[in-house]
Amino acid sequence: MYNPEKECDKIVDAIKTLCSDKNLSQSILAKKAEISPSSLSELMNGKTRPNVYTLFKLCNALEVSFAELIDSRSGDKSPVLSVEEQDLIFIYRSFDASQKKQLRFVMELMDLYKEKLSLYDI
Repeated sequence: MYNPEKECDKIVDAIKTLCSDKNLSQSILAKKAEISPSSLSELMNGKTRPNVYTLFKLCNALEVSFAELIDSRSGDKSPVLSVEEQDLIFIYRSFDASQKKQLRFVMELMDLYKEKLSLYDI
């Protein structure tokens, strides 16, 4: 069973760690997440508990997926897909077999010429 208090504390700790890793102050995070600095301060100091809406806004501001936030709080270092990676997979899955084959070809070309492509900043 979950202990809601402890789980919320772990999520807040994960947010603090992500802020530190990204060199974000609470005031900048609040601005990016479009939440009041006082609300964020109360959350970070354990005076209030996060709701799902606020967590999604914080995830957007921190540029992490909700799953990544939850996984980061557990100490599990298994790879988690970023939002961008999830978007790419979603697009890939919408391709038909021919488009997937073409994409693989383009990716192989990019891999072969990655050093030359880096010269063009692309």
